[in-house]
Amino acid sequence: MPRLLRFSVSAVTSFLLLLSLACGKGNGQGSGGRGGDGGGGGNPNAVALVSGGQQNSSAPTASAGEYDPTTNTITATGSMVNARAFFTLTLLTDGTVLAAGGDTASAGQTAEIFTPSAGTFTATAGMNCSHFGHTATVLQNGSVLVAGGSDSPCAEVFNPASGSWSATGVMTALRFGATATLLQNGLVLITGGNNAASGGTTANSAELFDPGTGSFSATGNMHAARAFHTATLLSNGQVLIAGGENGSTPSATAEVYDPATGTFATTGSVNTARAGHTATLLKNGLVLMAGGQSTFSATSTVEAYNPSVGGFSNLNSMTVARVNGAAVLLPDGNVLMVGGSNTSTQAELFDGTTGQFSNAGNFSPAGAGVAAVALQ
Repeated sequence: MPRLLRFSVSAVTSFLLLLSLACGKGNGQGSGGRGGDGGGGGNPNAVALVSGGQQNSSAPTASAGEYDPTTNTITATGSMVNARAFFTLTLLTDGTVLAAGGDTASAGQTAEIFTPSAGTFTATAGMNCSHFGHTATVLQNGSVLVAGGSDSPCAEVFNPASGSWSATGVMTALRFGATATLLQNGLVLITGGNNAASGGTTANSAELFDPGTGSFSATGNMHAARAFHTATLLSNGQVLIAGGENGSTPSATAEVYDPATGTFATTGSVNTARAGHTATLLKNGLVLMAGGQSTFSATSTVEAYNPSVGGFSNLNSMTVARVNGAAVLLPDGNVLMVGGSNTSTQAELFDGTTGQFSNAGNFSPAGAGVAAVALQ
């Protein structure tokens, strides 16, 4: 059994109450491991891939690992071709994973594919533009939209079948630290971000990408300008926008985007102002928000948003304060937390049933700008 890290009677009681209010909504991923991926050098029991990141001011790493729930550990797998931090990992429809961009001159325009059955990364075609601090979104046809980041409004689409990139329309604004969310209607909502990779002005604007036309168009503005926030598609098709920062001030505000009207409406405030945090839609329909940069320092605090009441409730804190870490929903409904700390390599597991955290091994060197993705 994993070692229990923290336990709070009041926080667990609060989470169990939230569970009852959520009425057991069936969102999230299916159950079980990868099944047929047992050949080659891959781990057939692995359910998540973790890679990249950087400790303090050190160079990014190419290290990668797979989380195995049967042993509750992250074990090394083949390293990436390029060291990366502040990049994206995207699960493709064939079960492979696309790694793209990153905060180094050598990685920013490169991409590679991880094959779970072999446990290896191989280079694929380079991108047309350099991207870091960008977004990557799987479209309904299985292709991947990579947009913004760096100092460019460049957007492009990866075709997994051909392994090639093609330019698409130019974004309405340069966005670094923005969010991108695939809506139920097939459009992609892109919100906020800074207009420069270093500093710049923070946007309250939002736009929609239409895969059918390959073009971007403006939609309603957010109530608050924000970057390094989170955007989470809710069960009802709306999108929760939470936290972030405007300049260097973390925000406690949250709002919800309605695709039917193209407008944002304010909702309950976040209990702890935070930016660079994670937000994960749980299988019960709640949204788990964890870590981030708070007013004075990194925070280990955790809270959950209940769409049915439009408010946030505090939960147990993590053991490690995490900024720019990664969180991934696992097939069993638990959430793996990794990276985001300059001093700790410890990963931890959030139990989606009890609301408790437990040790989930280590991923080294981890740090900020790490990426993680579920392997289905």
